[in-house]
Amino acid sequence: SDVLHSFFVPAFRVKEDVVPGMYTYISFTPLIGESFEGKDEARYAIYCTEYCGLDHSGMIGEAVVMTPNRFREQMASLEEAAGDIGPERGQEIFQSNCIACHTVDGSDKVGPTFAGLFGRTVELTDGESIVADENYIRQSILDPTSQVVAGFPPAMPVQDLDDAQIQSVIMYIKTLE
Repeated sequence: SDVLHSFFVPAFRVKEDVVPGMYTYISFTPLIGESFEGKDEARYAIYCTEYCGLDHSGMIGEAVVMTPNRFREQMASLEEAAGDIGPERGQEIFQSNCIACHTVDGSDKVGPTFAGLFGRTVELTDGESIVADENYIRQSILDPTSQVVAGFPPAMPVQDLDDAQIQSVIMYIKTLE
């Protein structure tokens, strides 16, 4: 099971708790020009300030503040690396995010199979039935405990996928029979 973490950027004087199973959102508006001194970006240390176990001291990173032009270049590079929206991209996301708990061959694991899922009526743990359409799949990815399939535990972690990634997963699931 996961534990509490606390996202801390000392240079920004900002700290935000990160709670398991919940999305936590924090944003900053940098004061451009105050610390760039002719550079395209500036980097600031990130730490976890909530003791979270043996690997706590390894929870470090950096916040990168960029000029608008550098940010656009970086986003274009990331979008190119992410690939196009489509079922092939959805399969890649499935392989890296979903395969530990779901299958595409009709067998069940910790979670239900994706084979033949799209358009099928699914019974939920609350006794209701719902058609597994695009909205159901999107909701299941964004809020996994809101519509749990009967016979399975509410064990799916929250996924941090963007709209293009979610659409790609939906397109992939539609191809499975």
